[in-house]
Amino acid sequence: MARQPGRPNLRGGALLLAQHSEAVLGPVPASRGVRIMVTLPTEAATDYNLVRELLREGTDCVRINCAHDDVAVWQQMIAHLRRAEQETGKTCKLCMDLGGAKLRTAGLPPGPAVLRLNPTRDDFGRVLAPTHLWLTSQEHPAPAPTLPAASLALPQAWLQNLRPGEVIRFRDVRGSRRKLRVRSGGEAGWWVELKKPPTWLPKSSSRPTILRRPCFGCHASKLRCCSTPAMCCSSPAGHCPSPPRPAPGHWLLAAGGA
Repeated sequence: MARQPGRPNLRGGALLLAQHSEAVLGPVPASRGVRIMVTLPTEAATDYNLVRELLREGTDCVRINCAHDDVAVWQQMIAHLRRAEQETGKTCKLCMDLGGAKLRTAGLPPGPAVLRLNPTRDDFGRVLAPTHLWLTSQEHPAPAPTLPAASLALPQAWLQNLRPGEVIRFRDVRGSRRKLRVRSGGEAGWWVELKKPPTWLPKSSSRPTILRRPCFGCHASKLRCCSTPAMCCSSPAGHCPSPPRPAPGHWLLAAGGA
């Protein structure tokens, strides 16, 4: 099948490459098989000696990056290049890279502050040590006795009812079921620990974090209680049939959204 006239082929590819390279970069120097291209800095517009020495040292082609500087600076660079060509007797190709769209991103708006709790694990994912969280009062926050430690501020009225050994069951900000075990504490705050998967809690919220403890009647009937241990959702009168505080058991935590 005859080759269509004017259509490039593999054998003519090298010739086309050589022709195009010479048109853009200039002829191949006699002393080497490659050309030297130099991107002119802004100083080339004010320092003629810099441009002249570039040509003397073997520059075959200069490049102006039009993403920087302005027309006046570019014109001065070109004037220095043409002057250096006359003085040195060398010819030098000029390439100008046009600036593209200047895409810029502004600062991202801050997202909700999230507290990440993650137990220490080995290379196989097995828990080596639980992570600890310091629960302190919103009204009178106190730093954790041992630093550094993550902390979370909660209502004092709720904190004062905690007891060692109790379990706080809750859903974190991702909706995953988690639990914290109360270890020790007092008036300043309480230490709780997490042994299982990573947990995300809101550091702050426009709706305050609500912590609830099931009262005895609701706990026995597996219903969610109201905000105080003495109030029961299942009682017609709004009071628990068994108001005394139960033994250490489970607490419920409902984390408010941002």
